[in-house]
Amino acid sequence: MKQIIQEIKLESAQNVYHKLLVIYLLLLFAYCIVFAYFGMSFLLINGAITFAISIIIYDELYEEKYQSLINIWIQLSGTYNIVCDIIVMGWGYGFELFLVGLIAIYYSSAIKNSYFKIIIVVAQSITYLVLHYLFAHQDINYGNDDLKHISYISGFLAIVFVFFFLHQNLNIVGAVDILNLQRKKKDYQRIAEHDFLTGFYTRAPMRQMLTSRLSMLKNEELKSICIILCDLDNFKNINDTLGHIFGDTILSRVAASLKSSFIKYGKLCRWGGEEFLIILENKNATDIKDIIESARLKVEKLNPEGIKVSVTFGALYLTKIEADFELEPAISIVDELMYYGKSQGKNRLVFKNYEYKK
Repeated sequence: MKQIIQEIKLESAQNVYHKLLVIYLLLLFAYCIVFAYFGMSFLLINGAITFAISIIIYDELYEEKYQSLINIWIQLSGTYNIVCDIIVMGWGYGFELFLVGLIAIYYSSAIKNSYFKIIIVVAQSITYLVLHYLFAHQDINYGNDDLKHISYISGFLAIVFVFFFLHQNLNIVGAVDILNLQRKKKDYQRIAEHDFLTGFYTRAPMRQMLTSRLSMLKNEELKSICIILCDLDNFKNINDTLGHIFGDTILSRVAASLKSSFIKYGKLCRWGGEEFLIILENKNATDIKDIIESARLKVEKLNPEGIKVSVTFGALYLTKIEADFELEPAISIVDELMYYGKSQGKNRLVFKNYEYKK
């Protein structure tokens, strides 16, 4: 899904700015013809040079990282040409509309540097006001009123077309950005909820799941719950003797073994340090004991790097609980069961059926 979103976004961003560059090229080409027809050599040379550079940019800068550069090129070169056009031809031929359009396009663009965006927009706005003050009341320099009106209407229609195009295409980019934000939010949430070493749930989401499961058991939405606490035996000695890096390797190997044993039946959590907490639902006591014993024996056979490892389990099996039954007492019971197993020689399961108090 991540790759699809990135591909859509890349294609959409490229389409928006490269299509905008194509429109810019078409406008430059059209006005170059007009300037050539009226013999405006200075404007023709300006337009031709801008057209040539824009062609090179279109061909060479096609990666997503260049989209902002393309936008800036259109803004700066467009503003320069508009200023020259108004100085030579005068106000009212529609070039001032293009300047307003450039301001609106740049202000609504996805440029990350907001200060740079403000500087460009303010500079363009001041340029517009200065040009209006200097040239708005001068006489017609070229053609007649009809030519002036036709040029103005043509510029207006071109601006309308550009904004219609941007509305359609930027909506796509905006939608993809929203999808990206949602995906990133889920990624961050997953990072927060999962232990980086084992991939298991961390304590906070597991507590929420346990609370939810106990509530479901009270409401008879579940037949049974087994809360299992598992501790890696002699882990402190492994860390002190062989180092924490080797200790993490042992821990991840044991976690992988536990995952292969329990993942089909329930949820696993790294409860803290070398302790793991597991929830199993709707299983009878005999099956659960078999599953845990199988997991214990599987860990016992690991012998990573020739080091003997083992785990001790404490398990509390619940089929019916009181209305005021809370999570903390349940965790305390499981913890006591596990440490009782530790005191009896480790590498074993201590299992208890919870006694419902009527």
